[in-house]
Amino acid sequence: MPSEEIKISVDSWGPPAEAVERLRDEILRGATLRKELGDHMHRLLTLRFVEGDDERKSRRPANPTRFEAQIYDYQEEETLVVTGELREPAALTIERTDRQPLPSNEEFEAALVVIGEDVEFGALLREGRIRPFRPMPPVVTVERPDGRATRTLAVGLERLDFRERNRIVGVGLAGGVVYREPDGVAQPSAQSCGPQQDFNCPPSGGATRARVRIRQGTTTLWQFVVVRPSASSGTNGSGIELQHVRYR
Repeated sequence: MPSEEIKISVDSWGPPAEAVERLRDEILRGATLRKELGDHMHRLLTLRFVEGDDERKSRRPANPTRFEAQIYDYQEEETLVVTGELREPAALTIERTDRQPLPSNEEFEAALVVIGEDVEFGALLREGRIRPFRPMPPVVTVERPDGRATRTLAVGLERLDFRERNRIVGVGLAGGVVYREPDGVAQPSAQSCGPQQDFNCPPSGGATRARVRIRQGTTTLWQFVVVRPSASSGTNGSGIELQHVRYR
């Protein structure tokens, strides 16, 4: 007899995109954060959900009860790690750190705006002679005289006319400054490497988790929860994360 067909089902798991956007607004507009930041330039860079404080692995996936956000204060050059309960998002716990989170899409786009206003690079962008890309490392440390680090985003500029080499510049969003040849970043060659970046791709959106079931006939072979890299528990995100993996 032929083997029974294997079927895979994938369902969104956790808060939907609309709930995530509402939570972002509640965090940024809350009195606690406004008091902490005042009129400082800031940006929410990451927001992830946590199932709870119990570190023991639960038997089945549970809806998240807590959240953790990273908000950068460009005036103080510090990251605010904001945590709270989903049922009471206005009651926040805030910790300041010198951690440099990975740039969000919104922050990278803000860096491109600064480059577009630069006399040299802005003209090249408008003429279609260069194309931006995300290099590694994504954040460069530019040290102030007082020893503190200024958050500086690295932006790659690919030359499309092949007459000059590609470049990586640094962008300081706090002052709207473009740093030529930032220290600590190797400059690329004139030849492109890897696939071209497509800025026309829409944001992924949707839930940050999905529940996957793999069945063969009436038998459930595998069950697990998949977490997107942007919401994973690794430092500054990681790869695709699997949780609550169960076989048969």
